[in-house]
Amino acid sequence: MGYALPASIGVALSCRDSGDTTSPTVCIVGDGSLFMQNELNTLSANRALADLPLIVLVLNDSSLSYVYQV
Repeated sequence: MGYALPASIGVALSCRDSGDTTSPTVCIVGDGSLFMQNELNTLSANRALADLPLIVLVLNDSSLSYVYQV
């Protein structure tokens, strides 16, 4: 949990560095995974990352599914 957004940031950075600035990177993440890490603050605080073509889709099920199953 918490891997999707940092990995998507890395993909978006590598695409930008290779010259592909037209294709956005799409991150599909659950609400529990999104709040397991602090990357939203990193994106908003760093001006170089704020211009990344990154789309974040958050699936809200109002629970941590793995914790709920156990």
